[in-house]
Amino acid sequence: MKNILSPETVAAIADVVTTALRTSRVSVIQPRRMTEHDAATYLGRSFYWLRNMRRADDERVANGGLRKGPLYAREGRTPFYYREDCDAWASLQKEAVDD
Repeated sequence: MKNILSPETVAAIADVVTTALRTSRVSVIQPRRMTEHDAATYLGRSFYWLRNMRRADDERVANGGLRKGPLYAREGRTPFYYREDCDAWASLQKEAVDD
């Protein structure tokens, strides 16, 4: 098979892709535990939406209600999200739309 691109072009493309992956907020393979910003990006929502949903959920649960946003955990004052919980929440949202 004949190579269509020159070695210089291939090297230039590799440099662009490497730079894009290094500077991206969300890695190609999501870590199991994500920060607030990474979880928001992963879910396709804004950071502020996720923060507001978390605060509203905390109030709902304190009053005996159910959580509407993705589950999260805290380490000290810092909230973080597990990928599995974000995926489960997204699946529930899809099921609610499909019904």
